Amino acid sequence: MMDIKELQEIVEEQNKKIELLNEKFNELEKKFKNTPVRKTKKESAKNIDFEEAFKNCQEANKSESFNFPCMRIFKSGQQKGKCCGITAVLVENEDNEQVKINGKIEEEFFHSLRCTSCKSKGGANSESKKKCTEKIKGINVKTTSQVNEKALSFLSGNTIDVISPTRAIPSANLPTGTEIEYDDHYHYLVPYEGNSFIFEHAKNRSGTPSLKKTPTLRGYVEGEEADEDNYKEMMKEKIPEDIFNKLAKKKNFKFEGKVIKKPKEEPIVPQLQNREEEEEEEEPNNDSDVDEILAELAQFDTE
Repeated sequence: MMDIKELQEIVEEQNKKIELLNEKFNELEKKFKNTPVRKTKKESAKNIDFEEAFKNCQEANKSESFNFPCMRIFKSGQQKGKCCGITAVLVENEDNEQVKINGKIEEEFFHSLRCTSCKSKGGANSESKKKCTEKIKGINVKTTSQVNEKALSFLSGNTIDVISPTRAIPSANLPTGTEIEYDDHYHYLVPYEGNSFIFEHAKNRSGTPSLKKTPTLRGYVEGEEADEDNYKEMMKEKIPEDIFNKLAKKKNFKFEGKVIKKPKEEPIVPQLQNREEEEEEEEPNNDSDVDEILAELAQFDTE
């Protein structure tokens, strides 16, 4: 059995080890206190024009680096109207959630590209979204404030070479229609002009219909009240051209079926008879009639 003296020696030895550890700890602590902390320098906004930023987004899609610029546009200050331009790290997905950039970005989501500093600035109604929408639809954002001579000409009554707004823009949107959910998509039965048209929308991760993407027209059913249970069996995938054109003026959609074109009617051209043939038909060509006339003349001579 260990006596008190041996136990005391062990305790003293352990105390010496503890003192050595404390000395080393104190030396390390002093060393770290005297070492200056390096602060990460915050990247400054590049303040680039919108046109340049949009072009950079397109170029990023073509390269393998995918260095997209932050598309947040300043609303005030000296850099008003400029894009941040710092390398973006986040983008919105179809569910309006910010996610990390991974590969190519569709143009409709360019407006939501954000760097770390701007991730919570400029939402759905941002200036960036307005300008990106105008750019994608083909409107020159540099000339939106300029006078449109053709528009003024139309308003003054001159309709030559000007498309009437009533023909260029649909007068009203189609109704939402009846929603039917499937495994990975939704169908909407939309009544219009005496028929029910079937539009297909993809499903988001959250299970809601993806209304941002252009739907696909699958066909139509005769009658505006389609049966939800058997409309697929009655659906016609070939659509007459006149019906298709009317629908296209009301809604943007993709169509993978066939459009039946109306056959062109051949013009009726009147056939003119030859005048010489008509005159020949009018001349008497009967020998018996000639004989009677000669006989009557002979009687006059005998008298």
